[in-house]
Amino acid sequence: VSTQSTWDYKDTKDIEMTEEEGWGSDPDEAQAQNNVELDIDTQIENMIVEGEACMDTKIDEAISFFQTACELENTQKQGEYKYQFQAVKHMTVLYGKKGDDKTTLSKLGHLLKLCKKVAPNEARDTLNYVLDQLTKSLPPAAMEGIYEEVVKSLKSDNEKLWQTVCIRLCRIFLDKKKYKPLDDLAEQLKASMRGPSGAYDEMKGNPFEILALQMQMLAEIKEVKKLKILHNEAMDLSGVVTDARVNAMLKECGALIYLGEKNWEKAQVDLLESFKSYQQLANSKAKLMLKLLLVISMVSGSEINPMTLAEAKVYQDDPEIGPLANLRAAYEDNKISQLKNIMHTKGKKLAEDKELGEYSADFFKAIKQKILMEKISSYTNVSLSFLAKDLGVSESEVKALLVELILDQKIEGKIDESKATLEVKQSEKDVLETKRYVALERMANTMATMYTGIIDSVCTQPQICIKLHN
Repeated sequence: VSTQSTWDYKDTKDIEMTEEEGWGSDPDEAQAQNNVELDIDTQIENMIVEGEACMDTKIDEAISFFQTACELENTQKQGEYKYQFQAVKHMTVLYGKKGDDKTTLSKLGHLLKLCKKVAPNEARDTLNYVLDQLTKSLPPAAMEGIYEEVVKSLKSDNEKLWQTVCIRLCRIFLDKKKYKPLDDLAEQLKASMRGPSGAYDEMKGNPFEILALQMQMLAEIKEVKKLKILHNEAMDLSGVVTDARVNAMLKECGALIYLGEKNWEKAQVDLLESFKSYQQLANSKAKLMLKLLLVISMVSGSEINPMTLAEAKVYQDDPEIGPLANLRAAYEDNKISQLKNIMHTKGKKLAEDKELGEYSADFFKAIKQKILMEKISSYTNVSLSFLAKDLGVSESEVKALLVELILDQKIEGKIDESKATLEVKQSEKDVLETKRYVALERMANTMATMYTGIIDSVCTQPQICIKLHN
């Protein structure tokens, strides 16, 4: 009995193992099934490769390959989306290249559904790639519709990706000057990045770019008060701005605020950073930042010449930057005649430069004051009419310029209203220098007198004269 029981157990175990191993099935049939699956994968991969090979030259043929790859995976590998995701990505881009807005939007909708079935990082990278490519192919109006569709689709499924696409849409709104939808979407974005306390939560998103876009909008519509509030909000954030484009926008807006307050020193700091960031991006705004930087460096009397920066060298011969660079060099070297010449030949053009805008008045005043300071340095008393004629302005303007210089303690003196003259007070250093020169002059005169006396007395004695002569 014991033996029989043992045999039964062994027999049962053998039967169970045989069933697990597929006992009763045909090994050739199983291998054939594996080969079929392998062949399907190979076929789909080949379709993808063939399609990618002709994307730049034969768009319709490439689309056909990708469509076939989708159909094969959909029918032969149900529940799998690996190849469909790749193929639909390419088809969306290709229909964009063809200018077929309707089909592009349809394929994009399909792609967005597939985005929910892949890893978040893969979905983000793919969607960013597709949107970048479509931006190159489709007009802004079509892209606006595409972004809006994407925003609607992603809101409840992938907030991080939704934020990324919303920021892209905000850029389009800014470019098209659609300020109301920009502001509304920006507020939604900022709300999504705040924690329960109302403060920004770094884990929920980085608000720097959206703040920068809002600040650009406010700068364009001259909403200075709101611009200052947002600027302070951005400056209070603890994070670090690593994106050069965002840093350039933030610093540009900061500079505009300081320029409006005539805080020239702080404006220079932000203009410099904005210029460097825009130049790093090869953005055309770099030139505007450099123009303003050159102008403000003279308005503030800064000793630092922006043209010495390595990034500024490429603009040396630029028709807009060149005259300002030459003016700055003459300003720095106190070359008054050159300053006057540039002001005479280029002054009108510089005054009409729209980009210099409201800062041109301060700029020209600084140049005129520089010329005046250099001119009066050699006088203790000089008539206002003489200075006005030399500067090429009215006597009343010269008087106003001098009053400001006196109040700013850049010159020591007073204006005699009755005589219409400027009386320049010498500084203690100048007084000491004058006394020093007077003392030296007296010493020189005394020595000359002594020398003459010695020669005269010697020459009255012929023997000595002959001896000296020999």
